[in-house]
Amino acid sequence: ALAAIVIIAVDPSLITSISFQLSFAAMVGIATVAPRLDALSEVAGAESEQGRLAPLLMRVARFAKGSIIVSIAATVATAPIVGMYFDAVPVWGIFSTLLVLPAVPIVIATTALTAIVGNLTSSVVADWFSIPAWLVSSYVIIVADWFNTLPINQLTAIRWTPPLVVGYYVVVGLVLLTLPNFPRLLTMPMGENDAVARLGTRLTQVVRSPVPLWIAALLFIFAGSVWATITLGSISNASYLRVSFISVESGEAIWLTTPNGNRLLVDAGLDPTEVADVVSSALGPFDREIDLLILTHPDADHVGGMPEVIRRFDVGSILHTGETSLSDTFNDWASAIAEREDVALLEPGSVIGIDTDVFVEVVNAGCASGIGMCPNVNNTSAVLRVVYGEVSFLLTGDIEADTEGRLVRNLLPIQSTVLKLPHHGSKTSSTSEFIAAVSPNAAVFAVGYGPASDRFGHPSPEVYRRVTDFVPDAYVFRTDTQGTVELITDGKRLWYNH
Repeated sequence: ALAAIVIIAVDPSLITSISFQLSFAAMVGIATVAPRLDALSEVAGAESEQGRLAPLLMRVARFAKGSIIVSIAATVATAPIVGMYFDAVPVWGIFSTLLVLPAVPIVIATTALTAIVGNLTSSVVADWFSIPAWLVSSYVIIVADWFNTLPINQLTAIRWTPPLVVGYYVVVGLVLLTLPNFPRLLTMPMGENDAVARLGTRLTQVVRSPVPLWIAALLFIFAGSVWATITLGSISNASYLRVSFISVESGEAIWLTTPNGNRLLVDAGLDPTEVADVVSSALGPFDREIDLLILTHPDADHVGGMPEVIRRFDVGSILHTGETSLSDTFNDWASAIAEREDVALLEPGSVIGIDTDVFVEVVNAGCASGIGMCPNVNNTSAVLRVVYGEVSFLLTGDIEADTEGRLVRNLLPIQSTVLKLPHHGSKTSSTSEFIAAVSPNAAVFAVGYGPASDRFGHPSPEVYRRVTDFVPDAYVFRTDTQGTVELITDGKRLWYNH
């Protein structure tokens, strides 16, 4: 509780973070659920007369039982939060948590030691101290990945609405109050009611006790203050456009929120669920609205996550170039939009208003010749110029040198404050003439962090050097090494949020 208060006092907005909510929900579950389950399944502590190994076996049994109970408690407490954010609850969560639990204290200790050493000495020395943390963290990831490959690895039938979440926790709370009486209730003769009487007395004491009510009142006041702070903060930030270049394992995805809270997602990476999870965490558990989806072109590393986004969120409109692909990934996208009436094609030269004083200029979209499927689908990418006041962002998809040259020769409106480098920084794009025509003050390489992206060698060292000829190195950002890059503007100034 003290840790939560301090963290929220430092940054009230963290109360909306999924990592904050899951961490403290798990701890509450372990603190409240685990002891009752332990008491319910108490193993006698007396030494057995069956031999010398009995005490050792008893200790092993207690350890195994305790680990399982802690895993169950954490899973019970976090299930609604996981369900709200991801629209699914992992089936194998209890067993995977059981295997991961021994690694948690090692991760905490080694990362803390690495942080201390890094601050007192240098990053080179800290790298050596970080090796144990990396090894143990890799083990945790391997366990999670393995359980994710098992059949029926998640339940998706339930939609976790606010009433369902509240009802879940109320039921769990009532069950916790009655757990100590379960054995007695189950074995009680029909005419005996002393266990019921004790349960009634227990409930009465809980309800009448002034201490829980006093504490609850303070907690409600505190929670209300935090909520008011967050609300006022969001009102004071109403003049900002936020553009987040999401760090994805492969491909790219760009998330925009306008001053009045409208949302635009451009592309969704390769992984089917990664971007949907990121957006879900950004919006919170009860917010499922996205105003506009734009697909720049049909490559798998841009369209892969779109079907899940469409399934999980209430999407206002969908725009794309009309280009097609023969991949299964594209077929999933085509099926997802087949029955929708809010789908339209991007038209070069058109302007899309997404908020007051915020609009998107469609600079390029589809085949320049209009003949349908082009031989190089990268050059069909939608090039979008997002403008807010005096600040603009040029989102270039995967266009290559041919299309870059055409945009420059035709004097199309590409000059922008921020340039998202085409094709993840591939050497087939980002010519000096194009960068000079854009004349950016900042540049972003949207590069996947996984092995599928590493094998392409993006960004090209040659392209990176070319970009730094025009943009100071401090204003060149990479999603593969820096994580999600969020740029914020009020229409006049530009900030990097890290």
